[in-house]
Amino acid sequence: MTLTIVDGNGCTASTSIQVQLQAVGMFEIAGDVWLVYPNPIEEVIFLEVEANIHRPVEISILDLTGKVVQFQKHQLVRGANSVMLSALDLSPGIYFIRVMEGDQMLFTEKLIKR
Repeated sequence: MTLTIVDGNGCTASTSIQVQLQAVGMFEIAGDVWLVYPNPIEEVIFLEVEANIHRPVEISILDLTGKVVQFQKHQLVRGANSVMLSALDLSPGIYFIRVMEGDQMLFTEKLIKR
């Protein structure tokens, strides 16, 4: 990226800089890239997955006691996948999102509900 600064006299100075961004909640696991946002959550939870294979998954939201408070089945395709989950029925607190393929856990992340 090139940064150019212009002063009040119209003189410019430019420099090249490298910017490295890392999103909170982004993970690479077994070749899949997982992103959960926003966190903390208010009304919706977005789960984006860049999957390396086509597979059925089960997405659960669990409370701190491990009780499943929300459950959905999805079919991931190879490539980009986007899932939107409602958080409207969740009370403020700490939750976990868990993604399973059969009895294998693919992904888990802590969520905070405001």
